[in-house]
Amino acid sequence: MFATVSQWRLGWATIALAAAAAAVSTLVTDRSQAENTSGGRSPSMSRSHWRALAWPFAAAILAGASSAGIWTFGRTIMAETSGGGEVYSVIAWMLLGGFGVLGLGAGHAVHALSLRTSWSSITFAMGAATVVLGSAPGSMAAAYVSAAAFGATYTAVSGLLIVWAERAVPDRAATGTAALFIALAVGQAAGSAILGLLLDPASPAPAFIVVSIFAVLAILPTLLRSEAGLGLTHRAE
Repeated sequence: MFATVSQWRLGWATIALAAAAAAVSTLVTDRSQAENTSGGRSPSMSRSHWRALAWPFAAAILAGASSAGIWTFGRTIMAETSGGGEVYSVIAWMLLGGFGVLGLGAGHAVHALSLRTSWSSITFAMGAATVVLGSAPGSMAAAYVSAAAFGATYTAVSGLLIVWAERAVPDRAATGTAALFIALAVGQAAGSAILGLLLDPASPAPAFIVVSIFAVLAILPTLLRSEAGLGLTHRAE
């Protein structure tokens, strides 16, 4: 990133090429694996599978909407409210990516606590990081802490969705995971649109607080319904 700060077009082109290469390699790998399965087709999802995914699907959309604050507008509000320039926000994003590795411990959190407790606490922490950055984007300490916390919690949320899919539809775990990740992306798009309508770059706190409410909404079902009803517990295949 630092090497292309003054040549942002080159930076974006490099990222696009890397993404395209990753997509091609994934498609090639997926095709070779599909050929080894009977008929080369993945088992379809039934209505019962989609019903089992209803609550995690809704939770993923809401969590995605909450994440849109930092993902979409985080660097913008840092750049417009501080004197640190481009380097200031680049360092924040490096911290976000670096601390994202901590999110890989989501599985351990599920075993130590429960999927309900892990989802509730981690999603709430992701929303709190959004509030912190929106409230003090010009403060280096606040911005760096919130970026680091967001990186760890967002990665953890993604990991928890994988666990949730495996428990809700154990015989269609891969397809269920893909569905929940799509829901997460749809939520991000919706959250970005909402935040874009509300955001005042000179005073981002109100808009960021509004979008962080989606994180609270994402955990409410896990608190109000039984774990079995939400697909949080293991189901027999």
